[in-house]
Amino acid sequence: MLESVKDRVAVEFAPDPDIIITESISPSQVHERKLIAIEIKGGMGFSDIHNRIGEAEKSHQKTKARGFTEC
Repeated sequence: MLESVKDRVAVEFAPDPDIIITESISPSQVHERKLIAIEIKGGMGFSDIHNRIGEAEKSHQKTKARGFTEC
Protein backbone atom coordinates (compact mmCIF):
# COMPACT_ATOMS: atom_id res chain seq x y z
CA MET A 1 0.00 0.00 0.00
CA LEU A 2 1.39 3.37 -1.00
CA GLU A 3 0.91 6.40 1.17
CA SER A 4 0.69 9.78 -0.43
CA VAL A 5 3.03 12.41 0.90
CA LYS A 6 1.69 15.93 0.90
CA ASP A 7 4.05 18.74 0.09
CA ARG A 8 4.65 21.16 2.91
CA VAL A 9 5.18 24.84 2.29
CA ALA A 10 7.04 26.90 4.88
CA VAL A 11 6.93 30.68 5.20
CA GLU A 12 9.83 32.03 7.24
CA PHE A 13 10.55 35.54 8.42
CA ALA A 14 14.25 36.35 8.41
CA PRO A 15 16.52 39.40 8.44
CA ASP A 16 17.86 39.10 4.89
CA PRO A 17 15.70 38.47 2.86
CA ASP A 18 12.70 39.37 4.96
CA ILE A 19 10.45 36.48 3.89
CA ILE A 20 11.37 33.13 2.31
CA ILE A 21 8.97 30.49 1.08
CA THR A 22 10.15 26.91 0.62
CA GLU A 23 8.49 23.59 -0.16
CA SER A 24 9.56 20.27 1.37
CA ILE A 25 9.82 17.67 -1.39
CA SER A 26 10.72 14.61 0.65
CA PRO A 27 9.05 12.92 3.61
CA SER A 28 12.06 13.57 5.82
CA GLN A 29 12.01 17.27 4.84
CA VAL A 30 15.72 17.05 4.03
CA HIS A 31 15.17 18.25 0.49
CA GLU A 32 13.42 21.50 -0.13
CA ARG A 33 12.59 23.56 -3.15
CA LYS A 34 13.22 27.26 -2.74
CA LEU A 35 10.15 28.97 -4.13
CA ILE A 36 10.52 32.70 -3.53
CA ALA A 37 12.35 35.27 -1.44
CA ILE A 38 10.85 38.65 -0.59
CA GLU A 39 12.72 41.73 0.56
CA ILE A 40 10.55 44.51 1.97
CA LYS A 41 11.70 48.11 1.85
CA GLY A 42 9.71 51.17 2.80
CA GLY A 43 9.90 54.90 3.16
CA MET A 44 9.03 57.89 1.07
CA GLY A 45 12.02 60.19 1.41
CA PHE A 46 13.97 60.86 -1.78
CA SER A 47 17.31 60.76 0.05
CA ASP A 48 16.64 57.22 1.26
CA ILE A 49 15.90 55.80 -2.20
CA HIS A 50 19.55 54.98 -2.99
CA ASN A 51 20.03 53.38 0.42
CA ARG A 52 16.94 51.16 -0.05
CA ILE A 53 18.04 50.16 -3.55
CA GLY A 54 21.49 49.20 -2.26
CA GLU A 55 20.02 47.17 0.58
CA ALA A 56 17.66 45.36 -1.79
CA GLU A 57 20.53 44.51 -4.15
CA LYS A 58 22.57 43.15 -1.23
CA SER A 59 19.61 41.01 -0.21
CA HIS A 60 19.21 39.71 -3.78
CA GLN A 61 22.86 38.66 -3.87
CA LYS A 62 22.53 36.78 -0.57
CA THR A 63 19.31 35.17 -1.75
CA LYS A 64 20.81 33.96 -5.04
CA ALA A 65 23.79 32.56 -3.12
CA ARG A 66 21.31 30.50 -1.05
CA GLY A 67 19.80 29.00 -4.22
CA PHE A 68 16.67 31.07 -4.77
CA THR A 69 15.83 31.98 -8.36
CA GLU A 70 12.72 34.12 -7.74
CA CYS A 71 13.15 37.42 -5.91
